[in-house]
Amino acid sequence: MPRITNSNPLRLLTGILLVMTGGIVAPPVLKARVAAQETARDTEERGLTDDWETFRPAGMEAGFQMPKAPKLRKRTFTPVASEPPIVVRLHSCVLGDGDMMFVAGWHDLHQVPKNARMQKDVLDGAVRTSVANVMGSRSDEKPVKLERYPGRQVSYRFTAAKQIYRVIERVYLVGARQYQFRVLAKVNKYNPEAAERFFESVELLDPDNDLPPRPRNRKPK
Repeated sequence: MPRITNSNPLRLLTGILLVMTGGIVAPPVLKARVAAQETARDTEERGLTDDWETFRPAGMEAGFQMPKAPKLRKRTFTPVASEPPIVVRLHSCVLGDGDMMFVAGWHDLHQVPKNARMQKDVLDGAVRTSVANVMGSRSDEKPVKLERYPGRQVSYRFTAAKQIYRVIERVYLVGARQYQFRVLAKVNKYNPEAAERFFESVELLDPDNDLPPRPRNRKPK
């Protein structure tokens, strides 16, 4: 039986490939090593690691936790022709090969929704737009609150490149600022524990308040 060692990474990978394709029978030690690597990779891809960190992007006036540092992307849209474009900032963290994604987004509206009816219209419009943008199929929608701030949660699915994705999204209003927190995952990779951890980590701060978000205790590694 050919001998497989880990002294050379390429040789080890070649050995693993032969095992996967039935070229040789793997020794018990190698089997255990491969199983451990697969478990670790699956754990990371599903967002189950313990080393989540708290992030408070400059200007966002909010905090949240993600399993790794998010990347910032910006886009603009013009809902009212006579008003300047609105800039949306999206902080996203992608796990695995696009298996699961966490998104924290925010932008400022042109006007503050002055009453509950206006707030409802803004929140309804936000979730409808999210679903429509991907031609999704909505499965659930309900009002939510974070402290005193009104919000909406929507669940939906959509298909892209023959892959079905599941999305859970929460939208909140703090004055004229709209926040969107979203978990997107391939249906077979969605992990409710990771999604709940992300949503439960969210902290919002009134933009008129100068105090920083409350610190969160990180789990020891």
